[in-house]
Amino acid sequence: MAGTTDERETAPLAGAPRNDSDATMNLFAETRNALRWVFQILGQFLRVVPGVTLAVVACLTIARITRLLAFLLPLKVVLLAGSEGMPRFFRGFLSPDQREIGIAALSAAAIVAYGLTLFLEARSKRLSDSGGADLLSAAGVMAVVTNQREEIQGIYVRFTQIVSAVLFVAAGTLVLAALNPVLAAYLFGLILCFYLFTAWVLDGVTPLKQNRVAALIDKRFASYLGILSSVAFLSGFLVILYPFLTPAGGNVLVAIISIIVMRQATGALNGAIKDVVSLVQKRQIVDALVLPDRQFHQLEGADQRTLRALFGRQDRERLIADAFAGLRRPDQSVHVEWLDPPTRGMAEFAIALQGG
Repeated sequence: MAGTTDERETAPLAGAPRNDSDATMNLFAETRNALRWVFQILGQFLRVVPGVTLAVVACLTIARITRLLAFLLPLKVVLLAGSEGMPRFFRGFLSPDQREIGIAALSAAAIVAYGLTLFLEARSKRLSDSGGADLLSAAGVMAVVTNQREEIQGIYVRFTQIVSAVLFVAAGTLVLAALNPVLAAYLFGLILCFYLFTAWVLDGVTPLKQNRVAALIDKRFASYLGILSSVAFLSGFLVILYPFLTPAGGNVLVAIISIIVMRQATGALNGAIKDVVSLVQKRQIVDALVLPDRQFHQLEGADQRTLRALFGRQDRERLIADAFAGLRRPDQSVHVEWLDPPTRGMAEFAIALQGG
């Protein structure tokens, strides 16, 4: 008897490679382990290239803010230029006869913000290339993967992007808490509910035992995050819209700022989560390239783990004994032995009836 396996690697549910196909999923434990590992890698970055790492994080974080301003300021220009007289949310710092000055100033600020964004992103790219090269030299590793210089630079960029995204989300949360505390509290509670729901769905799941939502998370994790982000944004928009449906009314400028900050913050959080999961999936490579005391060990693929779980010694002998129940005598036992497959990707074993 023989079975074939596809050698392509698939992502485990939590993003962490596991060699035990019977291991059940616990999102809380996986999150704790992933965060501990992320801090360990970031600690190595700060030990080897502290100045470059802080500079890259600062550039990326400020670039996120200036990009938001480059998108927000033109909307303010449109509001100011399209209104008769001076809109009430501009009257605090512009008099009616300064309307043209305000339009010109906001337009210039938008252009400066966009130019600064491009400069900071280019600067962070150059710093990341330098930091990645220094990390590779400090780790002193031989060839682990092809193009490993580009690999470690990409790893370095993604870790610093995670930090900048977290800082940006924290800053955005403070802005929302100041402008629209109801929206900030709602989004915080909704994200917590998303996390608890995901933990509940994945509780007790194994690679061989999945429900439909767990399969979606496992196979199409980006799509799952996209669904949650869309739900958060659309429901948050309703929270922003609600004051305008009441007699008290709402503030147009605050609503616009809230929508943009909410969209940018949820997008940054979405990207950070995807980066963490993706990096944890390749933890063996990251550790070998970044940490001097770690060596690279090739992990078996998901199909190999499934095959091993289904055809472990006791399981396969019981399975085959049941299949041969009508052919063997009571005094005969079943012996199964794995063979060296003649074809790559083929699992082959021989079956013998012994005794009698």
